[in-house]
Amino acid sequence: MTFVDPHTELSASRVAVIGAGISGLACAQALNEQGVKVTVYDKGRGAGGRMSTRRTAERFEFDHGCQYFSATEDRFQKHVKHWQQLGIIELWREPVGVLGQGKFTETTEEVERFVGVSRMSAICKHLANQLDVRFNTEVNSLTRLDMRWELATNENSLGEYDAVIVSTPPQQAFQLVGDSSVISEEIVKFEMLPCWTVMVAFTEPTGLKFGGAKVSDSSLAWVANNSSKPNRKESPEQWVLQASAEWSEANIDADRDEVKSQLLEAFFTSTGLAPQKSQYSQAHRWRYAVPTTSANQRFYCDDSQFLGLCGDWCGQPQVQGAFLSGKDLAEHLIKAFATC
Repeated sequence: MTFVDPHTELSASRVAVIGAGISGLACAQALNEQGVKVTVYDKGRGAGGRMSTRRTAERFEFDHGCQYFSATEDRFQKHVKHWQQLGIIELWREPVGVLGQGKFTETTEEVERFVGVSRMSAICKHLANQLDVRFNTEVNSLTRLDMRWELATNENSLGEYDAVIVSTPPQQAFQLVGDSSVISEEIVKFEMLPCWTVMVAFTEPTGLKFGGAKVSDSSLAWVANNSSKPNRKESPEQWVLQASAEWSEANIDADRDEVKSQLLEAFFTSTGLAPQKSQYSQAHRWRYAVPTTSANQRFYCDDSQFLGLCGDWCGQPQVQGAFLSGKDLAEHLIKAFATC
């Protein structure tokens, strides 16, 4: 590994992070704070990954991936408090529970549910604003050149880096890493199932008196009134309907309009509502959304080649797990730099 004199000079190292979701940005932020020169690449138009928010030409907004998050570990709680002070997250206080056959039952568990303000993507946008992030850039290949990694799109080289962090779902990570590392055999053990999501803005108020609900005995797994979240547009009501992983897997290549029709029908059945007219409706497919299993460690790192993997499929799912996965990988990499 080549550093400017001396080898332990962190500021002389260059690290590429692939993926501007919460885990990749958390890792990049931690490295950046230690003086490492970090460049983040993401194929999307903005930060967030599954914490992104869909904004439409009609000025509707939907948190169509992650719905909310909780904080149970001290390290993560410190960041959550800081984000609250900055005003980029707030508590979502609307009732959440279980829905089935037209009946809603509020959960009795005491959980603080946080959401981004005024959209879920606010957290990742905040992190990205402090970093060098290259959007609309899809990394298609990693090539080991002597002591460095070369990144490239299908058309151009993106340069050489001392270390690479891949914060994509495991299936996508394996497409990049292939058999070039000792951690390759670990990646193939994990997979993420898809999730079909429908975003709908109803013409009239639904009259439903809850914020979100897990759905039983249905093709749907979750429904949420996006308009009930803090600092959202309250009218018209904008809902997010998410299918179960099993249903999504079985219908992975289904026509989007057919998916939309079936999931809206399931929504009306579960809530007991008569079919409602909508001003906007669209189906979105998250190809990699739900980890089938989680690794027994926060991250993976090939110290001999300075190649790391992080994400919500490592150690603990959800936002907290993804964030800490990125943070822990950064700490590990900084120590590895110091001893190389």
